[in-house]
Amino acid sequence: MGYIVTVVLRELSQVDQLYNFIRNYEGCIVKSIANDELPPPRMDWAGTPEEQAQKTRLSEERMKKIDRES
Repeated sequence: MGYIVTVVLRELSQVDQLYNFIRNYEGCIVKSIANDELPPPRMDWAGTPEEQAQKTRLSEERMKKIDRES
């Protein structure tokens, strides 16, 4: 049984960190994608534009918190 994991890196320098983290696991395939090759974000969630903006703001705040902790 295997796992498929999608990781979006904010900076290409994080590719090395990700690779170092998972390289010891057998069967891992690492594929890096440059930021300009990423598809546009999906905007298919329900809600008003204000609710969507709030969700985006909360998501960005979570990412900043994760960045500070690492």
